Amino acid sequence: MANYVSSIGRQADFGADQRAATAVEQCYSSFRDAMDSMHDSITEMRGLRSAGSFESLRFKLNSVQTYMSSALTDEEDCLDVFEDVMDGKIKRHVRDKTQKLEHVTSVALALVNSYVEQE
Repeated sequence: MANYVSSIGRQADFGADQRAATAVEQCYSSFRDAMDSMHDSITEMRGLRSAGSFESLRFKLNSVQTYMSSALTDEEDCLDVFEDVMDGKIKRHVRDKTQKLEHVTSVALALVNSYVEQE
């Protein structure tokens, strides 16, 4: 998604609409942060097998929840920066793709939360 937003920033003609250009830049940054959080989450999940103690497992799962929640917040931040941008093709495309990504992240977080609640 970060690459998609970056390509919009390179290809779009924003003309006099600096709000749209700024929103794309901020959205790109938000998605880079979300991607970092997802990578951190995956790293923690890969370490679950070697957690050893129950406390260590619980700590790793809590870290996964934190990273996934952070990613979801970053995705929501992208939508927020477009609120003041006039409706148009760029806003619509970014909003649609972001909402789909938010849904996937939300489902993944719900699965982790469900597993944690069972422990």
